Amino acid sequence: MRSLIVVLALVAGLSFGGAFWMVFEGYRSDAPSVPAALEPPAEAQAGLEPRPDPAPRPGAAPSGPAPDLALAPAASPVTSPAPAPDPIAALAARPSPFPLALPIDCRPGEDCWVINHVDLDPGPGRRDYRCGAMSYDGHKGTDFALRNLARLADDVAVLAAADGRVVGARDGMADVSIATTGREAVKDKECGNGVRVEHAAGWTTQYCHLKRGSVAVRSGDRVATGQRLGAVGLSGMTEFPHVHITVEKDGTVVDPFRGLDGGPDCGLGDTPLWNADARRALVDHAPILLDAGFATGAVDKADAEAGTAARETAGGDAGALVVWSRIAGVEPGDRLVTTITTPDGRELFADRWTADQTRIVQFRFVGKKRPAGGWPPGQYTGRVVLERDGRPPRERTVGIRVSG
Repeated sequence: MRSLIVVLALVAGLSFGGAFWMVFEGYRSDAPSVPAALEPPAEAQAGLEPRPDPAPRPGAAPSGPAPDLALAPAASPVTSPAPAPDPIAALAARPSPFPLALPIDCRPGEDCWVINHVDLDPGPGRRDYRCGAMSYDGHKGTDFALRNLARLADDVAVLAAADGRVVGARDGMADVSIATTGREAVKDKECGNGVRVEHAAGWTTQYCHLKRGSVAVRSGDRVATGQRLGAVGLSGMTEFPHVHITVEKDGTVVDPFRGLDGGPDCGLGDTPLWNADARRALVDHAPILLDAGFATGAVDKADAEAGTAARETAGGDAGALVVWSRIAGVEPGDRLVTTITTPDGRELFADRWTADQTRIVQFRFVGKKRPAGGWPPGQYTGRVVLERDGRPPRERTVGIRVSG
């Protein structure tokens, strides 16, 4: 199973060298690399006939042949913020014209996270609904990501966000990262295995990157809110396990966090589409601490993405004790603090890293080489803390037992 998962992930090799202080920086959101997930125009995604783009409406994303949509936190210093209005009370006052339930069976902020939002920048740049950069140019949807590739085995359900009728479905595409296959392998099928649902009043939703063999509906089926459509996969134009949902009104993409009525320049719209339960779950979780673990040497990014990098035991002759982490939604000024303590509670190692630019996903590992006499036996503890001013810290504690 481990070897199969690692084949799906992008292979990135690292080498030991010099003083032991190792860092591998993962995806930079400003780098000209392949985006995390790309979508073609909606009509190409589910085999539907093309149609002309209507004029944009308030709160809608720019139209055009661009890929997925994305969300991102805005990087701004926070000093004594005023109490935020109750979003649930606001929803009660101005109910959504198209209430959307969560499109995935998970616990946002615990075992799944919104990694990308709809791109609201009409030009070549990118801007999420908070005026952050947790998106990429032309992204037309919202990406709900799982922790790592190992979770594909859990068949995490993709759910219908509203009642409707299936008007397009596709299955049979392999769950393989485009880092392995390349873009040409999914040309004209960038959505991968997917489902498109038509709703009342001109609304449609589309769900992409489902797991091969999991699609549970076909064209013509009626679906109810919360009904299983399939499972989260790695099919189509993607490099990480997630479900991408695009929402349209009369053929124009709408960011469900902004809605049709727009709102303040940065932040939630006056009437977001999510229903009250989804709004409770979809608070802003950025910055995101996706995963962390111990290792005994240089960590391959592909292993970390696959969920196979963490070690729980080691011998006293292990070459090093290393703590690795994967974080997301990183903005300038965010801080990652990593410490390792010995079995008797003494600090063995400490590292503090401050982000200097926006990154969608960041991979990093640091640690300490084996001392001359080997590692004293016992339980070593690693602690990773991700900090942003004005936000509660994200923390993860990991452990490794060293035998004598």
